[in-house]
Amino acid sequence: MAGEGRWTAALAEHETVVRACLAASERVAAADWGRVPAPDKWSPAAVVLHICQSYELGRDAVAGGPSMRLRIAPPVAWLSRTLILPVFLATERFPRGAKAPAEVVPSATEAQPTDARRGSRSPGAGGR
Repeated sequence: MAGEGRWTAALAEHETVVRACLAASERVAAADWGRVPAPDKWSPAAVVLHICQSYELGRDAVAGGPSMRLRIAPPVAWLSRTLILPVFLATERFPRGAKAPAEVVPSATEAQPTDARRGSRSPGAGGR
């Protein structure tokens, strides 16, 4: 089955990227973990927490829980997901100044080094 092979390849690629992300986070010095590199930028702790929250939101949505609020018309969302997102992913570039959805923006109190290193919430915590 061609579709199954694509899923297998996608899962393998995902595993590689997750391992690389974890390795990169381990290389961040403890003193730099909560340091914001520039105004309006996130610290390494906030970036990792954002990724964790994104995964949690997706997991919860698949299980019937809350998902991100759609902020644009459904046809525009489909067009963006189908035509624009693949370009971002293929080029590994994201538009400057793009804002993260509010549902996955870590608060200053959440984005602490200890929280980000272990994940935003305890494993299997379920809802948000």
